[in-house]
Amino acid sequence: MKNAINIIQADFFRLIRSRAVWLTEALMLLLVIWLNSIQEVGTMVGGGDAKNTITSWDGIHSIFNQSISAEYLIYFLTVIFILTTGVDLSKSLLKNIVSSGIPRESYFFSKYLVFNLISLLHFVVYYAIVFITASLFNGVGIITPDLLGRFFGTAALQYLFLQAIFAIGFFVLYLTFSAVWSVLSIILFPAIINMIHLITKADWISYLDYHDALMIAQQLSQGKMMGLIFSAIAAIILLIGGTSMYFQRKGL
Repeated sequence: MKNAINIIQADFFRLIRSRAVWLTEALMLLLVIWLNSIQEVGTMVGGGDAKNTITSWDGIHSIFNQSISAEYLIYFLTVIFILTTGVDLSKSLLKNIVSSGIPRESYFFSKYLVFNLISLLHFVVYYAIVFITASLFNGVGIITPDLLGRFFGTAALQYLFLQAIFAIGFFVLYLTFSAVWSVLSIILFPAIINMIHLITKADWISYLDYHDALMIAQQLSQGKMMGLIFSAIAAIILLIGGTSMYFQRKGL
């Protein structure tokens, strides 16, 4: 337990001192300000999976309108992913860490916990910036319990889909010890899923498209949403659990 806490503290300290992290945060801030300033409605309406979307651009409604742009968090968090986990593995620093007496299981789950906490923090920061900047431009709007409930539900879905996407990155990273292959798997996975869907015409493939699900989380029908939730949870358990077991047996 003490080893895990030390790893978590060291990672947070390294992130706070990293220029790449602060540059990433600055870019996210500028992106949100730009998206709100141009006031383009980026919502989509389509088929049976869609609901009528909100096109008001005050503070409370902007967090719904900009939920589609939460996909950019994938790219911002890729930087955090590499800094917290990819650096140790791709630069062969892991052997020194493990030889110092830190169990592999503690190391792995500490890294995974750090990433989960940082990604949760980014969700909070992203939507806080959206709300604040939109409120400055167009006012806060009328906040109701129904809107708050819908927002937290959408954000929770997006967080789950994001973790499923990065579970793939964790799996590839620990399989190959290559940050490059890991990043490529995160970025190219949606294209691969779409290609398989086009070739096979199998509807169940769409339940693996977590990237698209993240963008349209607030528009999902009840049936599609439940299928994606089950798929994402299963993917996280299988990929993270499988990665942990493989890592404990892998030679360094």
